Amino acid sequence: IDWLYDYEKPASTECISNSTINNPDPFDDDSGIALYKLDGNANDTTGDHDGVVTGTPAYISGEFGKCIDYNSAYVSLPMASLHTGFTLSVHFTTVLNDSILISRFYHLYAGEEIYIDGSGFARAGYGSGSGWSKTYNILGSTDLRDGLWHHAVHTYDGSIAKLYVDNVLIGTSAAATAPAATSGTLRMNGDIQTGSTNQTSESDQLRIFNRALTADEVTILYNERK
Repeated sequence: IDWLYDYEKPASTECISNSTINNPDPFDDDSGIALYKLDGNANDTTGDHDGVVTGTPAYISGEFGKCIDYNSAYVSLPMASLHTGFTLSVHFTTVLNDSILISRFYHLYAGEEIYIDGSGFARAGYGSGSGWSKTYNILGSTDLRDGLWHHAVHTYDGSIAKLYVDNVLIGTSAAATAPAATSGTLRMNGDIQTGSTNQTSESDQLRIFNRALTADEVTILYNERK
């Protein structure tokens, strides 16, 4: 038996969320393939995809215990291509432009990404592997460079991509072409060609799933912070 919860009354979404914080597979369907708590290191709690840190980040007080303050460092994640369907979920805070939260995309490298652009807007996309073009690109409209904690989730189900910020669906997009498989390295705070952007301030509780989460499941992850 693993992850048994016994409630005296029907569990609320918030109660369920509080019980998922340390569980890499919170929906108990083998879809959760990695959880990086960033609580003093860049290890994956499953032990399967430990991050490799380049540089010297600091680990400071965050939303879930400690978080990573990149301090010009970046983290490479040994994660196979997720092009057939995935969810990326990360909590972050920044006051800077062009902050790469997690990305495998750069110029001729195909791959998934979440980043904060020069206007402070969240973006989610998947590079096509042909120049700077993308199979889809979703753009938010709220400046997130406020130094507060936010939650970004990028889902792709094989045809439709969605971007949520702070539990609000801010955009959807159909893929113009099927996302290509890629051997590129998934990175936090850095692209696969030039390395660190030296921009992102802090990240916490990075989760990776091998399928698109539903809106209700995104809500559960958002409420982990409560």
